[in-house]
Amino acid sequence: MLELYFEGWFQCRLARDPDPSDEKRGISGAAFATVYEPDLDRIIRLNKPVASRAMYMPTGHQVPEAGVSVKRVYVDGRNDDAHPLAGARVDLLAKAMFQSLNGVFFTPGNEIIDPFHISISGENLTLSRKDLWNPAKPGLTMYDLPLDSPLLQRRKPVSGDSGSVDLREATGIYDADAYMKKRIRDLQTAIAEKQQARETAGPGEEQELDLHIAG
Repeated sequence: MLELYFEGWFQCRLARDPDPSDEKRGISGAAFATVYEPDLDRIIRLNKPVASRAMYMPTGHQVPEAGVSVKRVYVDGRNDDAHPLAGARVDLLAKAMFQSLNGVFFTPGNEIIDPFHISISGENLTLSRKDLWNPAKPGLTMYDLPLDSPLLQRRKPVSGDSGSVDLREATGIYDADAYMKKRIRDLQTAIAEKQQARETAGPGEEQELDLHIAG
């Protein structure tokens, strides 16, 4: 039996309450797409994030790099560090998204992933598999299922303690309140730095600085 354990950070650009789940720019919620950024598309990107704002943050601010890969491989219960899938890249294909339809299917933070097509790509080996709602009906979508269908349950996230030691070690965030306060201070510093740079910019430099300020 082959067991793969993968981990990492991913990107998902989506609107937040009270905006509708399909809002593209962000109006009333806590997430917005700036004028120079693409729409909020809800796509789960395990690698190759788009419109990253990491470059706009001041030095020292914690900005994890998006990327999910295989960390451990077990074959028949034995660890195999030399396996061709060790270190392999993991992706969700076909524009996988978190789906809840404004809480109709599931509550925020407990959305299902749909569609679910996972790809694991090593140097000389790739595994790819779709999770169909019903293999006998490959065209079936989540909208064809009743809300109480047990099939929906398997796409829900695995429950866990948001304050667990494992999660804190994985994220490097040991004090959520202090982290958020520092993030606000860093954002304010970044805005002030870009605005100061714009005020002292030479001819032809304003447009590039406007992009940084908008980011």
